[in-house]
Amino acid sequence: MHGRKASALSRDVQSHRPVPSTYRSPSIDISLSADRIRLLKTWCDMVSNKFGLTQEQLQDLRGTVDFSALCLQPGDIQIRIFQQAALYQTFNAVAAQKVDYSLFQTVLEDTQKRLGAKYSLTKEEVNTVITFTKDAIFQADRTSYMDIHLDVEAILRKKAESLDLLHIFKSDVKT
Repeated sequence: MHGRKASALSRDVQSHRPVPSTYRSPSIDISLSADRIRLLKTWCDMVSNKFGLTQEQLQDLRGTVDFSALCLQPGDIQIRIFQQAALYQTFNAVAAQKVDYSLFQTVLEDTQKRLGAKYSLTKEEVNTVITFTKDAIFQADRTSYMDIHLDVEAILRKKAESLDLLHIFKSDVKT
């Protein structure tokens, strides 16, 4: 009984299928006029300015108009151009954030030398330490000179930020 209903149903479905010629769209020529292409290229310029694209990227967008004008509607072309411009903008932002680490190579090598076997203060830092050491030596109430280095270190730690010596006291390597 089920077989009989199924075959009757399939005959009904087959009889209601549309004829292929009724659901095919006729070939339509959608190529754009020269004026429309010019307007789309002007729109490319506007989008390029908005997204801050390079001249080469703008030329790519204009090329998209040229080869899309033969087969796409203006709205489709504009969507594709806008999408491509957004991708270019993202690419430009990522490229701008890339750091050229070769520029930091000399700084890195200098830092490694200073922190390697021996750390030394810069001339300015040495002068700052000398100044505070002299002040500590010539204090009127000073009677002990054996632990003066501890007093100078304590003073320098307190004033490290204002003396631009913070980097010395924050590093575990140097203390």
